[in-house]
Amino acid sequence: MKRHFFAGYSYMGINFTYESPCWTVFMFDSKKERDTWVAKNEYVDRNIRAQAISQKIAYQIMGITHAKIDQGWYISDARSGRPHEVMFC
Repeated sequence: MKRHFFAGYSYMGINFTYESPCWTVFMFDSKKERDTWVAKNEYVDRNIRAQAISQKIAYQIMGITHAKIDQGWYISDARSGRPHEVMFC
């Protein structure tokens, strides 16, 4: 299974909990891609809004209790009761 790298983006700033609805998860195929994206999107109006995150935190943001990556995402038991969108980069 291919390893992925994740970034979190909060339009409200990173001072909000990962359970807040202001977070979006972005998934990248390489650490370099992820780090470049974070560097470009980290600051907006002097607020930190993007950061590198672990897979565990990505799942926490999406409310996933069980997931499998196999040619895309399979998600069950999401907080909302329906699959949660992930941005593939």
